[in-house]
Amino acid sequence: MALASVGVPRAIAVDFDQSYHLARNSDSSRRNGIVGMAQKDVKLVIGLAISLSASVSAAWFALIIIYPGPMMHMSYFLSAGLMTLSSSYFAYFRAWTAAAVWFFAGVFFLLVYWWIRRKIPLAIVLLKVVCKVLVELRGTIVAAFVGISFVAVFWAVWFLAVLGANQWATERGASAGLRVCVGIVCLFFLYWTNEISRNTVHVTVSGAFAMYYFASYHDPATNTIELPVSHVTGKSALRAFTTSFGSVCFGSLLVSLVQTVQSAADLLRGDRRNRNDRGGNHLSTCLFSGVDDLVMFFNKYAFSKLAIHGCSYCDAAQSTHHLLASYGGLDLLSRDAPVISIICASSLATGMLCCFATFAYLELSPTVAKDAGLVAVVCACAGLLGLWMLLVLIEAILAGNAVTIVCLAEDPYMLQRLQPDLFERILDMWPGLIFGGDSPQDFSPGSGFS
Repeated sequence: MALASVGVPRAIAVDFDQSYHLARNSDSSRRNGIVGMAQKDVKLVIGLAISLSASVSAAWFALIIIYPGPMMHMSYFLSAGLMTLSSSYFAYFRAWTAAAVWFFAGVFFLLVYWWIRRKIPLAIVLLKVVCKVLVELRGTIVAAFVGISFVAVFWAVWFLAVLGANQWATERGASAGLRVCVGIVCLFFLYWTNEISRNTVHVTVSGAFAMYYFASYHDPATNTIELPVSHVTGKSALRAFTTSFGSVCFGSLLVSLVQTVQSAADLLRGDRRNRNDRGGNHLSTCLFSGVDDLVMFFNKYAFSKLAIHGCSYCDAAQSTHHLLASYGGLDLLSRDAPVISIICASSLATGMLCCFATFAYLELSPTVAKDAGLVAVVCACAGLLGLWMLLVLIEAILAGNAVTIVCLAEDPYMLQRLQPDLFERILDMWPGLIFGGDSPQDFSPGSGFS
């Protein structure tokens, strides 16, 4: 809030057109390229990134719901193709280390596809169940779109705040160390807010799914699924924003801290003159990424448990540990990997598309800076915006898949009662389902959901 109160008014008040012309006529700009952006370009870049991110995210979300099976298979090859394309891009500029990393990442994705190919049919069945419930509980889709609307507004405010704070620091001659500290703080609040947005959608959708699985009943007269209460998603959202919001913020804090430490290490490493320890640099990046992925994988099921049982984050974490120990973490990860692949492919494709579109606009516009650093920062922000908006939107599918697995583990008969044919197919493909488990929270009339 303090950063926004300083940066946003300064960004609004600054005359970008005057700054641009001053920078263009200066001696340093004639030597090193034009530095600065015209005011209309700042508005157009923000508008282009938000509109493109929202449209691509909505289209991809709709394709997954309509064609879950084909999208499941296509996502692996699309991810591998995009990674190979990125490898070719870096190889063209002779950045051999980055090219090798992206190439082997694409090969690894294809190997993962071969490794879990026997798990994909079950994942497609589960995804069809999730998409069917999402369509029946339309409020969950609305919650996802509300989430990306908040993310779009927050990113616009954050971008203006950082831009204005940088202008303020420049006018007062702030040191490089202070700029790095401010940048790290900005990244921390960016990561934390994004995680809170995603996880709030996750808990909201998980609570609605749990209500559907445990409290609904099949009406044979109309052949429909009936719920004992109305506005299920709204009541789940109210719980997510009240009694569960502290746990959501705490769980999100763990992931955002890991991401901030990784980004801070990258910033400090990039600021150093000595680049001799490149192997150690890449190793630390891989370690941080691995820890980040593990915490996010654990949080996904912890937040589902939190929504089902109405407990604290610590209690949900203990229950999730029991779940992973019962199934075997590697087995559960392999069954969840096909859905994760859709998330990776979708977010990567959307982020790269927004990044390339922004780069094309900056290059074609005659009034935009030709400074490589400025172009790289703006394109990176546009790409991250597209990635995060899709992650928040598609979190509805990810939450539905996770809570379906958790509910099957705790009470497989609930799906037999609602969809017996699907239950038999799942049981044939997953004979190791564990019957019994923790008792879900009360979803009956008179509880917090009624």
